[in-house]
Amino acid sequence: MILTLTGCMSSQEHKDLAKELLEDKYDEDFVINKNMGEGYDLDEGIGKGFKTDEYTVEAYSADYPEIIFDAVVFPDKSKVSDPYAAKRILYSTARQIEDNIDGIDGKYFVHIIPIVYDTDIDDPEADIEELVDNNPKNSYTVYLFYCPDDEVDKTAYRYISNMFEDLECMSGKVAFYVVDKRTLSKAEDYIEENKELYQEFRKMTDDYRVGYIEFEDGELDIDEAEFLRMAK
Repeated sequence: MILTLTGCMSSQEHKDLAKELLEDKYDEDFVINKNMGEGYDLDEGIGKGFKTDEYTVEAYSADYPEIIFDAVVFPDKSKVSDPYAAKRILYSTARQIEDNIDGIDGKYFVHIIPIVYDTDIDDPEADIEELVDNNPKNSYTVYLFYCPDDEVDKTAYRYISNMFEDLECMSGKVAFYVVDKRTLSKAEDYIEENKELYQEFRKMTDDYRVGYIEFEDGELDIDEAEFLRMAK
């Protein structure tokens, strides 16, 4: 039975209701980290700072604890608004990109952030093409962190130029970092522990960002010679 929200609900009651609504929506078990209070505060930040009757919780699926998200509960409508489905799809897409460059010399990891998480899709097992088709004006920043065993060479370019194989629906830009092992590990841990890239992360990688590489329909807009100049 769905509880009715009132101004005198406790923080725990808020969390319990959010958990119930998320589990009804996705048929998964969810953990509510904390009640973040009233106000609209989804990840994309639209409406941030405006006081409303809604409240926000921080949550994650018990099956995907690495995907942390904010969920907004609407008091009189018995529904929840959240970016969980989009985040799941983008998480799976990042792993697919990593598979596409598997074999490159060195270590790497990928993280994806869209301009906005807005979507009508509520199936977290949908693929990236469905997500793109649902919001065709959206674009994506793909963070690629690469720690080569040796110098970056044309072999690395061949792998990276193939990173969007079977992902030709995507467009946006690649934020490309060539880093040492320590920074790779710190950056990966930071991204896993935080739902967005904050100021500390940017400071951590100030000396390492190689540049941005535009891509459209899965094609990188850079040739081998320019890639090698960028990575030196």
